[in-house]
Amino acid sequence: MTREGDGAKDLPREGTENRETDANYLAQLVDLGIALSAEQGREELNQKILMAARKFTNADGGSLYLVNKDENELHFRILMNDTLNTFFVSGRENEKPFPPLPQYDVEGRPNYRNIATYVALTGKPINIEDAYCADGFDFSGTRAFDAKTGYRSKSFLTVPLKSTRGAMMGVLQLINARDDAGQVIAFDKSIEPIIAALASQALTGSTARSTLQYTSVITRLFPKEVPHYDYQSEILHSTQRPPVRHVRKRN
Repeated sequence: MTREGDGAKDLPREGTENRETDANYLAQLVDLGIALSAEQGREELNQKILMAARKFTNADGGSLYLVNKDENELHFRILMNDTLNTFFVSGRENEKPFPPLPQYDVEGRPNYRNIATYVALTGKPINIEDAYCADGFDFSGTRAFDAKTGYRSKSFLTVPLKSTRGAMMGVLQLINARDDAGQVIAFDKSIEPIIAALASQALTGSTARSTLQYTSVITRLFPKEVPHYDYQSEILHSTQRPPVRHVRKRN
């Protein structure tokens, strides 16, 4: 089953257990916001965002793609997968796991058949329960990869990466959400706004504008929890701290 997401909206959650879950999510987002505000390197920032997205969803793997300068391809920048014991970051060109994804065919028509390019072209998140049963997308490359590695790619959550001005910069994709027993399940619809909030931080760096955007998204996601938690001052204060510099001792 394929479902198109609605972006970052309020989480429709009720009950004591859900309120406790929301409070936990909020605390984790605040901690992450503080950590992100202190990051200096963009690659390190994006790695941390992808790892946080995987943690929130208990995803087995995840990827981050960036749009190239000509805005006609998606390029792999980060790939993580626990089962396959894989970790790739940009810069190691000879180790790139996959070729770039064309956003348009030779005649200039948009490539809506690939899930990552679809999300990059439309700006709409996509949640797929089982890639092998999904309609509207071409997963032949995924099947070939699975046949080669013995892996089973099943559930996917793919969200756009946009700049603070709304420009499309890339795509964050999570694969194979897992339950507490380690069984692959679909990505929970209620977690999508949180992943969208994380994705909004990617590529922006630790700027005051991106931090304010992040805190405004948290306010919208958790309107009932926010009044009890002065998270804004925590995150904003962290951006004003000078960067920590490590000095190597000389013998």
